[in-house]
Amino acid sequence: MGLPEGNERRRFHGTKRACNLGDKGSTMLCSLPECSLCGIIKTSFKLSLAGTAHPWRRKAGRFGAGIYTSATSSKSNDYCKNLPSARSTCKAMLLTKVVAGNGEKLTKTDARRTGPSPGYDSVPRLLPFRYLNYDELVVYDEHAAIPAYLIMYESKT
Repeated sequence: MGLPEGNERRRFHGTKRACNLGDKGSTMLCSLPECSLCGIIKTSFKLSLAGTAHPWRRKAGRFGAGIYTSATSSKSNDYCKNLPSARSTCKAMLLTKVVAGNGEKLTKTDARRTGPSPGYDSVPRLLPFRYLNYDELVVYDEHAAIPAYLIMYESKT
């Protein structure tokens, strides 16, 4: 795409929420261990927790244990979940700053990946792709993704 290495992208990230952070007047981060949203905001992303927010899915995603983001908000919405303790009609999503660097474009999934191939910094997968409906950008370095904005929205899904 003609962009220099180290290029930064803004991408959506969906996760689970156990509190009411972001709801009317609620601005305090919670300390509930099951609240991935507050955990990410407090300490940023942790690769050791990759995939634990959604136990019904494979622990590692289609491209291994990494930090998954998408330019498509509806893709990230699929991963936004309020736990019963949240008692909220709103959902929360993060808009992150992701340093893509030199992206390795893949032609097939590989859930065993622990990072991109040598010489690459991330795994961007853009459409068309046989097993993917939306684009994804996966980084394997915790410092390559920073939660920047909290987006609160109402959703019927």
